[in-house]
Amino acid sequence: MVKIEGVVQAGFPDREEAIVVGDLSQAIQVRIADNVDILADSDQTFTPRSVTYINDLHMLDYGNLDELKAIRPKLYNKIGEA
Repeated sequence: MVKIEGVVQAGFPDREEAIVVGDLSQAIQVRIADNVDILADSDQTFTPRSVTYINDLHMLDYGNLDELKAIRPKLYNKIGEA
């Protein structure tokens, strides 16, 4: 397992469909496209199966890998084809 620390960034500069999967409990910030969340101030609980994504309100949101089909159906279908 990889230990994630510091700033985690995906989808720069404007790929809002990007997701981050993993335990971000030691990360300081998470960024997807142009959205930023300061995790040091958050009481969000993360596991290795945590998913960070931009929701329909264009805000960073958190879920579980089991919810990937609902969060990103196109990505889930593409993974299922492999």
